Amino acid sequence: MKGPSKHLVPDGFENRRFDLESGVFDGYVKRRDLEDEHRVHLGASDIANECPRHIWYAWRWAYAPKHDPQILRLFQRGHRMENAFTMDLRSAECIVYPNDVDGKQFEYGYLWNHCKVHLDGIALVPQQDGSTKRMIVEMKTMSEKRFKSLESDGLRKAHPDYYRQVQTQLLIVRHAQKNSPNDGPPESIRDKPIDGVIFFAENKNTDEIYIADVWDDLAMQAEIERFLQTLFLTGKAPPPIDCSENAPPCLWCDYKHICREHHYEAIEKNCRTCDHGKPVCRGTHSLPHAVDGRWECAIGNEFGVVCDRWCMNREF
Repeated sequence: MKGPSKHLVPDGFENRRFDLESGVFDGYVKRRDLEDEHRVHLGASDIANECPRHIWYAWRWAYAPKHDPQILRLFQRGHRMENAFTMDLRSAECIVYPNDVDGKQFEYGYLWNHCKVHLDGIALVPQQDGSTKRMIVEMKTMSEKRFKSLESDGLRKAHPDYYRQVQTQLLIVRHAQKNSPNDGPPESIRDKPIDGVIFFAENKNTDEIYIADVWDDLAMQAEIERFLQTLFLTGKAPPPIDCSENAPPCLWCDYKHICREHHYEAIEKNCRTCDHGKPVCRGTHSLPHAVDGRWECAIGNEFGVVCDRWCMNREF
């Protein structure tokens, strides 16, 4: 990308390094193109989406949007802030474990590992009664508007997607600890019972912070579990959310052109979008967390290698 010619640059900006700015963004594009376009599993943020059809599209690898580099850099802001959040909690006398003892992120699998959660950390959090709770740490940065709504309305009402995300984390972590004990390295905290979630949000405009406890919502966790089991075991695409395509969340959905506008030619040609591609959902559904969920081809071909028998899944 070239900057404007000098006679078009306002006074005071003649030293701006457009070449370096372009180089920064080019780096994000290169990293984007080298990374896998799709996640092997459904994560907690995927499951938290309010539209069931969106979740199905993501799991079936219907389409991978190519975000522009400025958006990619914005996505990374939350990751860059995690160290600062960890230091803040430690200054408040919390004992924070951002990673497992092997240096890897805390990871837990669920339902044949077609679902996985990765935690921002686990912390021992002092309580006002003098006790200590072992909590999942969830960190978010927010715009001014979203932060103010969080302050005024609380997490569940202001941001139901984040609330559903942390309930998904609690569900999957508890299930993994019960059914796959001792799944981590020795001396790991990963198998110790979890009491809840500490939700830490920051206003990106002002650096204001909001920290709250989130406890188990068993009714929501049961609803999430029923939804996921139906999703995996039936193979059926759930109906989309009931709203106008010109209103949120459809308005900015990555799959709107497929779901609402029926541009089926945009569907990617891969084994998950093929009618013969089937998730393996048999045997014990509690596997070591490092194992990815398995898929297979119903006609016996090698899964992951697109062949001339590919045909679009009829659920699209």
